Amino acid sequence: MNSDIIERLCAYVEGIVHDSPVPDPPITRAEAFLSAIKTGANCDAVALTRLEKYLARINGRDIVIPLPIERAEKYLAVLCGIDVELPEYPMSRLEELLAEWVRKS
Repeated sequence: MNSDIIERLCAYVEGIVHDSPVPDPPITRAEAFLSAIKTGANCDAVALTRLEKYLARINGRDIVIPLPIERAEKYLAVLCGIDVELPEYPMSRLEELLAEWVRKS
């Protein structure tokens, strides 16, 4: 993923965790899911990528999600209610924010 997309995703996750403003409007499907999670709305976007499938599940959609492979996916899996072993410590800003989201949920 390119760094601009990751920074925008971080801004959305930070908005959820700290109840702060998020970039508007969402420009990707993942951002649309995160925006809906923040506001409590439903997102009708089609979940195509692994990330989008996790976010759709967190948003309340009954969707089959893949087994977590990447580190960030493990945090998302926990937010989906799946019992997985989390990494010992976050290695990126996104992981730090996801870890904080897991702690708060």
